[in-house]
Amino acid sequence: MDLRQLFATNLRRIRHDRKISQEQLAHDAGVDRAYLSREERAVTYVGLEIIEKVAAVLEVDPAEFFRPALPARISKEGRLGPLRPLAVSRVRSGLISPAEISVYGRPFQSIVAG
Repeated sequence: MDLRQLFATNLRRIRHDRKISQEQLAHDAGVDRAYLSREERAVTYVGLEIIEKVAAVLEVDPAEFFRPALPARISKEGRLGPLRPLAVSRVRSGLISPAEISVYGRPFQSIVAG
């Protein structure tokens, strides 16, 4: 996955996690909604100034847009599969925030705690 696609995927994921519409994010960041749509589809290259604006509105470190997503497997019982120790260790070491992760719509913290 190239950086443009990685940025687009993470932008969309973070925006959805925060339950913010494209229109609202574009308005708050001071960018055109159509431009934001092109960013989320990895159709255009995004500049550092836009990354900074969008990160500020979403209240994330700009580096979050460039972190690969953790692969996750979940069993029929709703428990994380063999990747659970890896995910837990990454959260505990501070490499990722539990709030950034969801597995099939369930917050990661509730899976780790349970």
